[in-house]
Amino acid sequence: MDYAISNVNGKIWLFWINDINCKVLDTNEQHITCEINHIEVSEVYIKTFVYAKCKENLRKPLWDKLLRESLPPRAWSKLQFGDIYAKVKDFEERVKVLEEQLIHNNTEEHRAELHGINAEYIRFMTGKLYSEAKNSATLV
Repeated sequence: MDYAISNVNGKIWLFWINDINCKVLDTNEQHITCEINHIEVSEVYIKTFVYAKCKENLRKPLWDKLLRESLPPRAWSKLQFGDIYAKVKDFEERVKVLEEQLIHNNTEEHRAELHGINAEYIRFMTGKLYSEAKNSATLV
């Protein structure tokens, strides 16, 4: 092994060789979070190594901290799912146009169109399209 790191109380040890890049992002007595990649691969992984306390009341601060400090989506998410803000803007514009049509011409057809786009927008915002986007991205 070429490199090593331990957490503050020495309960977690990580060892790696020269072919691995490991950058410690956060550490405390119950975990080490690192950004890791192999020199021949462009993908970077965030890994958290945990040696949690046995008692729930002593573990809870760790889980609260990890939840609070969850890392935001990285570049891979934009590549897989596209520009989320552009998609939201597109939905908002489509909804606005359909709402204006409905105001000026209140027909069953316009109501159905508005309901359809609203349902699609809700599925998108609640993550229902996540699996579809993930499946299509992995096939590319």
